[in-house]
Amino acid sequence: MRIRTKGGPAPLEIALPDGGVLTLRPWASAAKVAGRQAFTEALNAGASRADADVAFTAGVAAWAAVSWSGVFEEPEADTPEDVPLTPLEMTPELVVVMVTEDPAVFDAIDTRYVLPGLRQEAEKNGSAPSLAGAGPAGALKTSSERPGADATTAPPAATSPAPNAPPASMPARPRKPKRSGARS
Repeated sequence: MRIRTKGGPAPLEIALPDGGVLTLRPWASAAKVAGRQAFTEALNAGASRADADVAFTAGVAAWAAVSWSGVFEEPEADTPEDVPLTPLEMTPELVVVMVTEDPAVFDAIDTRYVLPGLRQEAEKNGSAPSLAGAGPAGALKTSSERPGADATTAPPAATSPAPNAPPASMPARPRKPKRSGARS
């Protein structure tokens, strides 16, 4: 096993809608831990699976965010247009708000940071069974299909029969009982 001690990967900048930029630290295992914690908390609070998936991405983004630029406080409806916008200081809580309330921000972070990070972790663990299948058809498409999802929240398995299985209308062949004490 090799561990890089100098010159690690650079932070990733993600362009946000309306000209903002979010800077995220390089992917690490702690990102997945933060996402799982947010996912579990959302489910325990009664959220739907879709809302818990958004919470996963928001939790990862809140952990990873180191700075942003071009993110401003929404002005009041009656504020004249010539009044300058107030830049917002980045906090993990505001990152969560931004990810959960703006579908375009969620999509940008999920597709450019979360999914590549999860794929990277899955590739590092080469001895693990493929959770998403092999080839393009089995590729991760959303963070909800993330590796490590527990069995209680995993999507249901396919119910189609195996390709070589006999038709359901065919009765099962009776098997001969083995004799007691006989060795084969």
